[in-house]
Amino acid sequence: MRAGFDGVEIHGANGYLIDQFLRTSSNIRTDEYGGSRQNRLRFLREVVSAVAEAVGPGRTAIRLAPFLTARGMACPDILPTILEASDFLQAKGIAYLHLVEADWDDAPEFTESFRADIRERFQGPIIVAGQYDLAKAEWILNRGYADLVAFGRPFVANPDLPVRLARGIAQADLDPMTLFGGDAKGYTDYPRATTTSMAE
Repeated sequence: MRAGFDGVEIHGANGYLIDQFLRTSSNIRTDEYGGSRQNRLRFLREVVSAVAEAVGPGRTAIRLAPFLTARGMACPDILPTILEASDFLQAKGIAYLHLVEADWDDAPEFTESFRADIRERFQGPIIVAGQYDLAKAEWILNRGYADLVAFGRPFVANPDLPVRLARGIAQADLDPMTLFGGDAKGYTDYPRATTTSMAE
């Protein structure tokens, strides 16, 4: 916060540490942090509470991945566990809840019933991310299941993504081979939409 950031988003998704505590597939502890759903939620509650105490709940957020199944993280109890976490996060008054959706081709889809359940339990802002296009973003926003949609990979390849979405301009394709290092290729060389395409 002293560096000028607006808040802290805790990474509790994608099989990282908090996510490992939440899931029966990875949490095989036999102490007060394992076993029951309440025990598996203990670490999340403690981390969120510590961050909220340090920066304020209104500057604290968390990212969760309910439907993650990759890397052996499938868990039969994860959805009710995350719904209970949402009750805690709502009571804590955090700034927002960020739900990441699996973005590989055969990934499980967020069900509409789960979207409705989590929306009922958490009334603060919800951000969603994961292979969204304009139509899907409008669908979820119009139904009130989320308040904001995050775009990741499309923004890398399209530095003017908001303009392209607003004007229906075709998007540039991402080169995934350039994502994790190298030179300017795939980093600063993606072109903006041309004046001609904008006029169209």
